[in-house]
Amino acid sequence: MSGFPFELMQLLVSDDATGAAQRLVRARRAVERAVAASHSADLLATARSRADGAALRAVRKRKLPPPQIRSEVGSEEIRAMLEEFAGLLDEEAHANERFLELFPLEELATSDRVLTLFQESAQLRDALLVSNESSEPVLANWIAKTREPGWRWHKDDRPRIDTLVRHLQRACAKNDTTGHLGPFTLGVFAPGSRGMSAESVPLRRHPLLSRWAGEAIAAAMREDPEVLRQCRPRRAPGAAVSGDTLTVFSIDYTAKVQDVGEATRIRPPVPLDALDLSVFAQCDGDRTTAQVAREIDPRYRPGDPLPQAVLDSFARLEQLGAVLVGPELPYGVPDPLPELGAYEGDPEAVAWRGMLRQAARHLGDFGAVESGTVERRAALDALKSDFETYTGVPAERGRGTFYGDRSVLHEDCSGRYADLSIGHPVTEFLADELPVAYDLAMAAPRLRIAAESELLGDWFATRFRGRSEVTLYDFLDGFVADSEELAAPYAKIDDEETDFLDRVESACLSGGTYGDAEVTVSPDVVRELVAATGASQPVLCNPDLMIAAESPAHLATGDFYAVISELHANEESLSHGLFGPTLDERYPDFAYSVLDGYRQLLAADEDIACVTLAHRNKSYIRVPLDTVEIEASGRSPRPREQVFGLADLRVTRVEGTLRLRRPGSERFLRMAALPYAWLGVRHNPFVPFGFARCQGGKLLAGRHHAHMPRIRMGPVVLQRQSWRVAAPDLSARHRRDAFLKVQELRQEVGLTRHVYAKIPGETKPVYCDLDSPLLVRQLTRLAGQATGPVELSEMLPGPEHLWVSDQDGHYTSELRFAAFSVPAPH
Repeated sequence: MSGFPFELMQLLVSDDATGAAQRLVRARRAVERAVAASHSADLLATARSRADGAALRAVRKRKLPPPQIRSEVGSEEIRAMLEEFAGLLDEEAHANERFLELFPLEELATSDRVLTLFQESAQLRDALLVSNESSEPVLANWIAKTREPGWRWHKDDRPRIDTLVRHLQRACAKNDTTGHLGPFTLGVFAPGSRGMSAESVPLRRHPLLSRWAGEAIAAAMREDPEVLRQCRPRRAPGAAVSGDTLTVFSIDYTAKVQDVGEATRIRPPVPLDALDLSVFAQCDGDRTTAQVAREIDPRYRPGDPLPQAVLDSFARLEQLGAVLVGPELPYGVPDPLPELGAYEGDPEAVAWRGMLRQAARHLGDFGAVESGTVERRAALDALKSDFETYTGVPAERGRGTFYGDRSVLHEDCSGRYADLSIGHPVTEFLADELPVAYDLAMAAPRLRIAAESELLGDWFATRFRGRSEVTLYDFLDGFVADSEELAAPYAKIDDEETDFLDRVESACLSGGTYGDAEVTVSPDVVRELVAATGASQPVLCNPDLMIAAESPAHLATGDFYAVISELHANEESLSHGLFGPTLDERYPDFAYSVLDGYRQLLAADEDIACVTLAHRNKSYIRVPLDTVEIEASGRSPRPREQVFGLADLRVTRVEGTLRLRRPGSERFLRMAALPYAWLGVRHNPFVPFGFARCQGGKLLAGRHHAHMPRIRMGPVVLQRQSWRVAAPDLSARHRRDAFLKVQELRQEVGLTRHVYAKIPGETKPVYCDLDSPLLVRQLTRLAGQATGPVELSEMLPGPEHLWVSDQDGHYTSELRFAAFSVPAPH
């Protein structure tokens, strides 16, 4: 849910400024129509004199001819046209004068309302702290200053108002926790009940140390000899030894590239000496460095400094990318502090011990119910100071980024509802109406995984002729080496996918045109599209579903419709995301349910394997499932006998299909998530070992049309109405002209009042009410910096269908859940 009521956005609206702008737009268009009419053949045919011609030429320049010329006009038709044109020019002048007068006044008035809102709302001021700690002190001081007697607006205050407006946009119109504003509520589908039931509860804060900060502390802790002796070094995921030869491949998870070769480092084989071979073999992730030293040198005694020869071997192997010594935070843990605090040492004498105790205290103070922004700022500043003193690392990073942990802590929020239960008829709707919609969304990914798997199977047979099994090192090395050769067949798959999506678009629009605001499509047509793919791969996805209803009571009566907002198919994201640990705590069977869903998708000879990846920007939180786990990056928290590195696996070709297995097992592995999955690579060599993937976005791209109608299938909106607009059409040098430009475009293409804009360079869509000068200013400023077209889509559900509410107002919301699908046999 969004953190604040949508009604607050109404404070930014100016009916007067919008009305004046639209009046001016109408007046200008009327003048333009009159100018165009002056070129008509019928009117030209009435011209008989020089004065007639001169009058027409003046009109074509949007001017009235001089009085003398007007008095000499002989054509009655031209004289009538001039009289009407004079009235149109007069209306345009009055409309322009009125707009120029009103716009700055209304801009100032709405700025006053925003400022007053932040002056009076401690909760909104606190939201500034958790969403952007670096700007909060400046903004807080400025807001306090505006309360002083005699304060007046200055032009330098405009950027601060812009910042407050952007915060308000996200706080009231975005229902995600990226900015750590929340909140979220856990619940269950309960088909035996009716409607929605829940208990109203206060919001709860959940502050945690950011993973990047925990890793910085862990790196500093390694300098403590006692900590180093307790580290449990493991072999790097892509490291293997054959004889005395080391091979290593690794994936750069900091990259954001399309080419696998750019994100993959394949090191040439190197020989290891006897000591390094022995140390490498001992690095199993279970033995401590002290135990490794004992295996290497029987004279070593617990508590002694690690032998220099062993330290040198660790250093050489780390340099080669072969081992990870640590200390490491296990993959997906929500809270780094208990993991770091598990190392032993003298509590009074070790600096990091005190730092961890202080960090826990500061986080507790930051999240305490009774803490206001002043206390929370003090707790954060103290945490940052302690962190920087101990690690030497700046306590803030990535300023200006949106989708990433910038601070040493992150805070999510839960509440508003507790024990949420959603029953009939919503559950019936989910079971009966939505599966065909999800099958349609997953049809192209299903086709793609089948085509890519076939391509890679054929490539494998050619590349490794005469071999049915190879190491992952050889598999990736060959794939990267043959990337240019594979470009053409991959391009063919791209073309086939585009052709299929074009067919889907044509079928969905068969009942209307691209100019319509809404087109309906029959479920039977959608089922035919899905069946025509012939795809049989099992899939799972996590939909972001928006329910449009006036109130919870309307959910119980069936008076609602649904909007498919986004659909993500990677790994199951309730268990592998920030909700996971809370769900696991509240519903003890949750992880088993997820695992059961996975197992339904597997062949009889397959096991599911979770994979440790690495998120470039955010703390990645999850619930470990009771599966074997493949380390592709981070250290798995699973027992080591259930953990395998990538280099431990083999690629096998069975009956033309590539399968993944570990040596010594006759069973194959299906990856819950694919290495490279978060990097944006176009051609992932691990595709045959996973599930069909979908990263959200629109169902229909509308490649050849600037406008796409809303696509409705009964009570399900498959896609919102949208417009593709050239960025220059949304921007101007002066904010007044930009507002006017937007109103012109609004009338020209039929934009709805409430829209979301996907702007190149912006990670998340930006909400805009086109009746608000301040919100339009944010849209046009961002559009002015864009390098490509801006995608606008209608806000759906609209403000009148926000069913989540409390005494303060209504909130945008969405349901997030998991869906598993095994195609029925044909």
